[in-house]
Amino acid sequence: MTGTELARAVSGARQGPPVLIVSGYADAEGIAADLPRLTKPFRQADLGAAIADVLA
Repeated sequence: MTGTELARAVSGARQGPPVLIVSGYADAEGIAADLPRLTKPFRQADLGAAIADVLA
């Protein structure tokens, strides 16, 4: 199971938690463009903003 498949399974479950894909390979094939993502490298402020967006 890939990370994208896991994220879909978790978020698709009844009231599943929000997911955030964090990857250094953002352009890699198989990473769904519709899932929230944060690309490496990132700053602490970027992580905080991405988490806030996912939880909103």
